[in-house]
Amino acid sequence: MELSIKDETLFAQMKLQDAKAFELLFKRHYKPLCRRVNAMLNDEEATEDVVQALFIKIWESRETIQTPDSVAAYLFTAARNRALNYIKSQSRKSSNEVPLTNLHDESDNRMEEQMDAKELQKALYAAIDALPEKRREVFVLSRFEGKSYKEIAEIMQISVKTVEAQMGKALSTLREFVKNNHKHPILIALFTIWLGGE
Repeated sequence: MELSIKDETLFAQMKLQDAKAFELLFKRHYKPLCRRVNAMLNDEEATEDVVQALFIKIWESRETIQTPDSVAAYLFTAARNRALNYIKSQSRKSSNEVPLTNLHDESDNRMEEQMDAKELQKALYAAIDALPEKRREVFVLSRFEGKSYKEIAEIMQISVKTVEAQMGKALSTLREFVKNNHKHPILIALFTIWLGGE
């Protein structure tokens, strides 16, 4: 059902304070935009900063921003322009020509977002630790060690079906934890993407 909702409809709903619509837009376009921006920057960390900053700006300006004819084209253009600005700023930095005062507002906002993300990440790790032992082990082997369900089943000497069931329960618990413990839609979307599917 969510896939059938047009970007422009979600954008219009976002303007009406609909955080869920914003989260869907973010999930739909975050990874494609990161791929395109990284092709320009060749720096994954900088790429994520650029794309996240774009979505933060959109959310903060949601009441005044106009719904574009094509949201995908709008996002691509905006992300490309931010990437170009980043390249220019890096060039100026290398020449020692960037006055720090010009960066204060942006860096302060980014620092606040990073602090919020770190706090949520810390709380999320605590929630992972609080999972039942078998469920926690399945989750850690999958998400932190990159093991397949078949490999996890062999390591833990349980069936693949049991691995799937335990992983599903772990993901459900952790997604609910993220939603209940933070109200910032970007951070909710980011951690939901990180948790991934079953």
